[in-house]
Amino acid sequence: MTDRTTPPRRLFAVPPAPTFNQATAPLPPHDFHIGENNHAHIGQLPSFRAMAFHVIGKAPMLTPVIHVDPIGMGVYSLGALIGDAALKLLRPWPLYGSDAFAADPAQSLILDIADLLPLPPVATGVRFSFICRMGEFLEIALHHPGRLPAIIANIDALTNARLTERARETLLTGIDPGVSDLWIEDRPAWATAPAEGARHE
Repeated sequence: MTDRTTPPRRLFAVPPAPTFNQATAPLPPHDFHIGENNHAHIGQLPSFRAMAFHVIGKAPMLTPVIHVDPIGMGVYSLGALIGDAALKLLRPWPLYGSDAFAADPAQSLILDIADLLPLPPVATGVRFSFICRMGEFLEIALHHPGRLPAIIANIDALTNARLTERARETLLTGIDPGVSDLWIEDRPAWATAPAEGARHE
């Protein structure tokens, strides 16, 4: 008579499920190749999903609600870096036509890059920060266009080597050392909303 409370014997041991260890895992590919061979296309960008998975938990930050945010600043640093890379990738593409404005190349590229970014809640910050970076550029263009020549010159000066260096440091530490490569990090005075009832000059 068989004792039904005894678990069945396994003939072969079941190996444990593989786990991801950021401390020992090699860095995912993070080289940029924008503009090589006089072309610019999305295939010249590294795998942002793999990079996002690697930066989760890097540079944990204090918050007023909980003691430490376990997601960390890494996802936000990566999103800003991707935004700068998108502006660099957009730069060589001319807008065709004479006086007609055609925004489709920019729209398509931004949507394509957003589709490359992870959707799981733990990494949503990458997508959020990327879109915010695009919004910062738009805010400057709308409210302080006099700054655009300097920013565009900075975009032209931004090299693949610099983007790759920034990506490597972000993967290692969660901090992007080039967050101010294109424009200052802090919100400038001109971008702050005027006090209620203030008269515009």
